[in-house]
Formats: sequence, C-alpha cells, structure tokens
Amino acid sequence: PDVLADAVKRLRAHCPVHVLLPGPARGYLTRRLQDAGVPFTAPGFVSSAEIPLLYHALDIYVSPSRDEGGPQGVLEAMASGVPVVSTRTGMAADLIESGVNGVLVPIDDAEALADAVLDLAGKPLLGASMAKRAQETIAAYDWSLLAQDYAKELYAP
Repeated sequence: PDVLADAVKRLRAHCPVHVLLPGPARGYLTRRLQDAGVPFTAPGFVSSAEIPLLYHALDIYVSPSRDEGGPQGVLEAMASGVPVVSTRTGMAADLIESGVNGVLVPIDDAEALADAVLDLAGKPLLGASMAKRAQETIAAYDWSLLAQDYAKELYAP
C-alpha cells in the first residue's frame, strides 16, 4: 500500500486520478490517499456478481505488490480487457510481456509505477492494444482448456 500511495500521489500531480479499492478495510492506504487529496471509492467487500462491473469501471489496473502467489486481480483485469501495470512478482512476471500485453515495473519503485500509468493514460490506443493482447494471453488459462490439458497430461497416459 505504501508504494501505491506514493505512485498515486505522484500521478495526482500530472493528471486526474480516482482510486477504486474494493475488499477489506484498507485504513493505511485510505489515510494516505486522503492526506494527498486523492479521491477514492472503497466499497468494502463486493459480491462476485459485482466484480466484472468494477473491472469495467477501470481505465488501468495497477498491482504494486512486493510478493504474490497470483495476484488474481492481474488475471481478472487481463481477462476483462483492462490494461495492467504490475510489479515483476508472482504470475504477472510470467504472463506479462512488458510493452506487449501489459507493463512490468521493478518492485518497490513508485516512480516507475506512476510513470508507466502516466504513459498508458496518455496513449489510450496503446492501452487498448495491450488489453486485447492480454485477453489473448489469458485465454489459454481458461479452466475448460486447462482441465483438458491436465486430463491429457496426467490421466490419459
């Protein structure tokens, strides 16, 4: 949350920003955003039916994680056709080809995170192209395809 807060504060100096923070209470981050004068929406827990609506409300999905097993949000954003800016952690580092189907930045680098978001915000056609390629990338991870692959590889022999 500290890297995200620093990046958003930097972004706020260059363009309008509104942060969407679904999920559990994020007191530290919401206080930092309030102190920086950054508007945000924090609806708390949302139903699974509401999740797609939230992704479609985004211009860019940002994942500032230091350590991740997923993150699931990166996968969902890619599948939803939302351009992704993420740190090089977890599956994001395996799935995103930086500059092709998303953008990867170094871990703990709020400046690089903000710069990548600014770049995408200023180039909507590039973001749309990356989002389309991200959807193509993530399509291979559809459960129905993975289940067939697992069945062939693990059980057929």
